[in-house]
Amino acid sequence: MRIEPQRLRHYLHEAAVEQLASKLRSEGFDVQKEVPAGGAQQVVFDLVARRDHEAIFYEVKVFGEGRSPITKQLSALSAQARREGGRFRLVVV
Repeated sequence: MRIEPQRLRHYLHEAAVEQLASKLRSEGFDVQKEVPAGGAQQVVFDLVARRDHEAIFYEVKVFGEGRSPITKQLSALSAQARREGGRFRLVVV
């Protein structure tokens, strides 16, 4: 049986998010998944990690995912992270 590429990308994305969340928790961060970014754009951060006065906003992308709206989405996520006083990190799997 051959597993469909879009199904593989979905599971790879979920595994990467889960592994990153686990790593961040072990470093003392409070981690939230699927956090709405707010603002005019309808975008969601995959993870938001907070510790003390530090906030890091994560978006995880699997190589080969749809490319057309990605630039606009990443710009919106990055801008929202800055507005919330945090840093933005793109994780490519």
